[in-house]
Amino acid sequence: MNRLQRVSVLDPRHSLWAAAGPTGQSVEWQTEITDEAENKFIAWRSLPESDIQVDGRVEFEEAPAGRGTLVSARIEFKPGIGMSSGLAKMFNKGANFAIRQDMRRFEALLETGEVPTTEGQPHGPRGVVTGMLRVADPTRPVPPNSNLGAEFATRRRSA
Repeated sequence: MNRLQRVSVLDPRHSLWAAAGPTGQSVEWQTEITDEAENKFIAWRSLPESDIQVDGRVEFEEAPAGRGTLVSARIEFKPGIGMSSGLAKMFNKGANFAIRQDMRRFEALLETGEVPTTEGQPHGPRGVVTGMLRVADPTRPVPPNSNLGAEFATRRRSA
């Protein structure tokens, strides 16, 4: 999830998430796990004091003929208090696109052990329109000073 800035585990059922919003500013939400079954699914909801409501469920199902695992995600975004309907619509569109991209990267990581990228590869001259689209790209990578890698390393050690 390359728009994710940090995840702080507060206790076994609660965590604090921060992500880059559509305007570039940080959006934070606190989640609570509402239901889970090991190797089957996990469901969560945002708590009321969050900037945005992010409720979701991720399910894991064995693929036919033992050919791996099918992962499906249903995530619902609701604007926070004081968020204009235009900004909420923009956030939803960007979030839907970003989640589809995240699922593709997740699949690539599980299947090949790495995430394919064109980041850092040379390219020809770009026009003004291409430059503007790059600025508006909702899949910009997380800044290098993010502590997300350390957070996941800590989780792996404690698991």
